[in-house]
Amino acid sequence: MTRPVRPEPRRPVPRAAPRLGRRPFLRGFAGALLSLPLLEACKKGGPKPPRLGESHGALESTAKRFIAVMAPDGVVPEYWFPTGTETNFTLGKHNVLLEPHQARCLFMKGVHNAAAKNFAYINGHIEGVTSMLTGLAPLPIDPGANVFTGNGPSIDQLIAGALETTGYVPKVRSLHFGEEGAGGYSAISYAAANQPMDMLAPVQAFELLFDDAGETEAALLAARARKKSILDGTITDFERVTKRVSGEDKKRIDAHLEAVRDIEKRLESAAICQQPTLDLDPADDDERRTLYYDILVAAMTCDATRVATASFHHSGGGGPQLPFAGIYEDIHELSHQIVGEAVDGPAHLSFDAYHQWYTGKIAYLVSRMQDVLLPDGRTLFDETVIFRGSEISFNHDHPDMPFLVVAGASTPFDTGRYVELAPSVPHNHLLVTLGHAFGLEMESFGDPTIAAGNLDEALLST
Repeated sequence: MTRPVRPEPRRPVPRAAPRLGRRPFLRGFAGALLSLPLLEACKKGGPKPPRLGESHGALESTAKRFIAVMAPDGVVPEYWFPTGTETNFTLGKHNVLLEPHQARCLFMKGVHNAAAKNFAYINGHIEGVTSMLTGLAPLPIDPGANVFTGNGPSIDQLIAGALETTGYVPKVRSLHFGEEGAGGYSAISYAAANQPMDMLAPVQAFELLFDDAGETEAALLAARARKKSILDGTITDFERVTKRVSGEDKKRIDAHLEAVRDIEKRLESAAICQQPTLDLDPADDDERRTLYYDILVAAMTCDATRVATASFHHSGGGGPQLPFAGIYEDIHELSHQIVGEAVDGPAHLSFDAYHQWYTGKIAYLVSRMQDVLLPDGRTLFDETVIFRGSEISFNHDHPDMPFLVVAGASTPFDTGRYVELAPSVPHNHLLVTLGHAFGLEMESFGDPTIAAGNLDEALLST
């Protein structure tokens, strides 16, 4: 008797792992304010999103706030660079007002703005302005009319994007203070080629940041309670999702959880962020520029923004800048007069007074930020990197650029040093290291003809 042939048992068809929908865990505060970057498990294909902080080695901490300031028209090199050894140095005359913060300063010599030199010579200024944060020579718009602009995104905008990938959502993505408009002689921040960031006057910045600060304390408390409730749900959502993913996705969610918990701590223990009392009608440029910093500190205290730039005056001429300080000569003209004049001549002394005024403003900003205590016991400045630069070094040229980093103790910069680098290191490498300090993975930045590289080993603690 022939047995009937039994059919082979049907084997289950392997199914691809289900893609996780974004909506189940991006609701409420997560969806409105803390959107995760696209996870691998959520995607059907395509390139992987950029990773943070791997190409340069693991850092113990990354910075959380970035401020860039341009002081136009270069420096007196003998007055700018310190004297002494790497860790035992005396500040130059331009920077004496930073003595209370010398342990947080990082001076460097040997950085060359090579990107500015990769351009048909115009006048030295415009190439340095547009390349300071972009690492790119300017983009000609109307050369006949001497109109040029930035040719790509600036590092501050990449840093703003990196901060958002950690879960931080600002009220204002970045602030840009200035008095000369967004032209090529003053704009240092760019979203993309020929897209300078809008520069704000004090009243504009104040209204943008504190337009809802007139609410009653009861209303603010109620809003904080609502946000706290939503944050609790968000944390639960993220913790549930993290059990279903691994690898890079888990790292991204863990980074978001850390950011959300940080926001929760601020809501629990920080004072209600109310409209600061400031005089928005300053009497002169001195008070106006101090006001910018006061607004910036208030904004960062409220965590309304974490990225800002300031470019206070048109480089390359435009009239006296500091009559309130007794300097009536055009700063640009002074930068020419010091060429060929003996050190300590009258033009040198006036030019030094100008730089000491700028340095005093940086020292004021650092002190103000050190006075703000965060819920975890650190200060606002502890997590901040301030980058001060100029568009030229001396005599319309770009070697040994006067770049200075002033960084808090919770950033990866190894401060309290004067680092003499190999001659003519492209400043693009410095911009890469600034990106690394905020967790950005990048091997190069700006001009593609300049070799990839960074200054991590020289400037960062790993």
